[in-house]
Amino acid sequence: MDERSFIEGLLDEVGLQLEPQTHQELLTELDAQLKQLFVLNLLDKLPQAAFDAFEDFMRDDPPQQGVIDYLHGHVPESDLLLADSRATFREQFLATQKR
Repeated sequence: MDERSFIEGLLDEVGLQLEPQTHQELLTELDAQLKQLFVLNLLDKLPQAAFDAFEDFMRDDPPQQGVIDYLHGHVPESDLLLADSRATFREQFLATQKR
């Protein structure tokens, strides 16, 4: 499941009914937040030996998805880490909706 589908599922789960433009803006914002969480969690687990190569990669100012893909390929068990990130994001999102 891609990030957008995951976020759509969250919005459906809480039953948010929004105008189409507001819905798209919220999707974009939540997608950016989720990807930022992915990057932070992946960076936290990037092996120290891989940091120099990552710095070289970042010199080309890659797009956020490119950074995620790069880290995904260089972090052991990154699939589990991304699944954990989604679970954390879901918990935090649902907690904000219960206020």
